[in-house]
Amino acid sequence: MNPLHTLRPAATAAPNLWAVLGWPGQCFVLTLIVLGIARVLTAPVMVTDLLTLVALVSGAIAAYRLLRVGLRKMIWRLRNRLGVAYIFMAFVPIVLMLLMGGAVTYILAGKMAAYMVNRELDRQVSQLRTSIEPVLKIPAAARPAAVARIGNFYAAIREGFVVHYRAEGTELRFPEGSKVAAPPDAWSEASGIVAREGGFYLWARMVQGDTSVTASFPLSNESLNALVQGLGSVALTTSLSVEGSGRGPRVRVRSARGVDRDPKEVLAPGQLPAAANALDELFYLITMAPTRYGNWEEPGSVKGASFVIFSRVSAVLRQLYAQEVEGDFATLALQTIGGLFLVVEMIALIIGISLTRSITTAVHDLYEGTERVMEGDFAHRIRCVGKDQIASLSQSFNRMTENLERLLKVAKEKERMEAELEIASEVQQLLYPRSVPQVDSLTMRALCHPARTVSGDFYDYQTLAPGKIALLLGDVAGKGISAALLMATIQSSFRALVREGMDRSKEEAGYEWSTARIVSRLNEQVYAMSAPAKYATLFLAIYDEAKGEIEYTNAGHLPPILIRGPHVERLAVDGTVVGAFAKVPFGASHLQLQKDDILVAFTDGVSEPENEYEEMFGEDRLVELVRQQMHRGDQEMMQSVVDAVQTWTGTPEMQDDLTLLIVRKC
Repeated sequence: MNPLHTLRPAATAAPNLWAVLGWPGQCFVLTLIVLGIARVLTAPVMVTDLLTLVALVSGAIAAYRLLRVGLRKMIWRLRNRLGVAYIFMAFVPIVLMLLMGGAVTYILAGKMAAYMVNRELDRQVSQLRTSIEPVLKIPAAARPAAVARIGNFYAAIREGFVVHYRAEGTELRFPEGSKVAAPPDAWSEASGIVAREGGFYLWARMVQGDTSVTASFPLSNESLNALVQGLGSVALTTSLSVEGSGRGPRVRVRSARGVDRDPKEVLAPGQLPAAANALDELFYLITMAPTRYGNWEEPGSVKGASFVIFSRVSAVLRQLYAQEVEGDFATLALQTIGGLFLVVEMIALIIGISLTRSITTAVHDLYEGTERVMEGDFAHRIRCVGKDQIASLSQSFNRMTENLERLLKVAKEKERMEAELEIASEVQQLLYPRSVPQVDSLTMRALCHPARTVSGDFYDYQTLAPGKIALLLGDVAGKGISAALLMATIQSSFRALVREGMDRSKEEAGYEWSTARIVSRLNEQVYAMSAPAKYATLFLAIYDEAKGEIEYTNAGHLPPILIRGPHVERLAVDGTVVGAFAKVPFGASHLQLQKDDILVAFTDGVSEPENEYEEMFGEDRLVELVRQQMHRGDQEMMQSVVDAVQTWTGTPEMQDDLTLLIVRKC
């Protein structure tokens, strides 16, 4: 099979639209159906609003999924990819600018509407103050008549208008018969908005000594809507809640005493000005203008309220530009700039199409050349036109086809090497002991996890005589095949020396086994059979069941750990590494084992792996882990060590060969 065929995109069937939509799209479709049924059955507003929200969210997620699938298919061709790039570089910024302009216009229109309402309200407050202020400047005898004139005048133009006069025990109300209570005497001069009897009033109060004049009229829906003619609906509220959505929202306002107004008094779309265009019909203008008010029964109090303005952007603009100015220079300049913008866009489009054709033609040639190469035609060459980067890419493609055949040969050689490594790994597994010697007073288990396919670590245990067991654990410097070959050599030499010693013990009475002698012989053989840079560390121990003693030689290896109850002891090092020097003396040490002692021998693949912070696993963690797992079997204990090292490094692959030997005294 030609490996280049793996580069060809696999043919896929047309995707199922329902599957592409996934749960968001399915939820969107089902929600639309339920929403349609709910509107037909006139479901509660809360239900329709909830369904609308679910439809919007699920629809947005489904649209995003469809957009991703569509873009992935559409931009497969470079021509389409460039077109999409032009859209994002040119069209999208223009749309965003238009949206930003619309948002700014909407916000400014709301601010201007609030300004116009507050300005008109301030004007009426000022007019109210101006009307009663002269009363305190005229003689006291003429004041009642002046107050009567003011009351009669404003009562004719302001529904609910009341003026109250108090002086030296005299109290008058106009129009006559009005039952509005006088404001508390604690009120000083004030003007603006006041809450009284569950409603809002516009008022002004002037005080001079014991004389006071107070004028007020209610801020009804009609008077608020008439503040700015043609603007829309205006309401004064201490809180606001919106019911419904779309083209028929209902705004419920709360009175000064915290009582919701009658639904007949809420703002309704019918009170809106006529829409200037379709966009104006689609978007309402709802804005709030903060204000302050006082409480009639609480002199000097100041509380917060808001004007709610329900209008259209066009209505605000009509208020700002009541007359059209002929020969407006700004409008002419804007039209000129728009025309120039259109011309520049057309020129850019023509240039973009020309560049796109030159690029896509070259890419098409590259695509055809790739197809020919996939079919095995390595002699195919593509055109190289010009001296630009695309031409250089075409030349690189032609050079690539010349090297493909050589790369294929390299790939085949690599496959052969991997197969040979697998065979070497299988052979190496056969070198490890297949069974564990049976000793009544001792249990032993060993485990080896190679970092690569083959390992430079090794272990072995051999029965020397009844009641005598030899234990071996070593680590060859380096990794890979060379380390594995040296490991096989050392293990074969060790077994040959064991057989030689067993033969001599049969011939010579009182033959003494010596770990130092065996390691010395191994050192001589490894030095003679390996390269100068190759060496290994060894730990060789012989257990004598009759004495309950271990004789061991540690040749440059990490000191094994003896765990005896709460005490931890690290064994001695009796010599240097094996194979580095021809003649090296090796010593031997003795260790008396006690019941429940645990001896742990290990390679650097256990203690030296590092985590993401370059901190080694360390021998202390190994000791603590073995102590925690002492109640378990040796095999489970070793597997827990392997799992802990892998968890510590955070990767499933070993950083180094990991070998572990655990001996437990029964």
